[in-house]
Amino acid sequence: MNVEAGAKVVFDEVFLTAVEGKVTVGSPLVMGAAVTANVIGQYKARKVIAYKFKRRKGYHRTVGHRRRMTRLRILEVVC
Repeated sequence: MNVEAGAKVVFDEVFLTAVEGKVTVGSPLVMGAAVTANVIGQYKARKVIAYKFKRRKGYHRTVGHRRRMTRLRILEVVC
């Protein structure tokens, strides 16, 4: 997510809620549900490495990728 640390984010597309043991599954979304979160910060996930080779040809290639992640603190869930 391209959001700065300290910003508040509202997610209004919620697929499932559970309140006091009562589970509500949307089809596809739960109407009127929203989640408010506070952005703690951005970081990069662990590197994922893909290795390709062709046997007996001396060909090999290594490709790595680090996905950008956003850490959130959930403040409020409205059902």
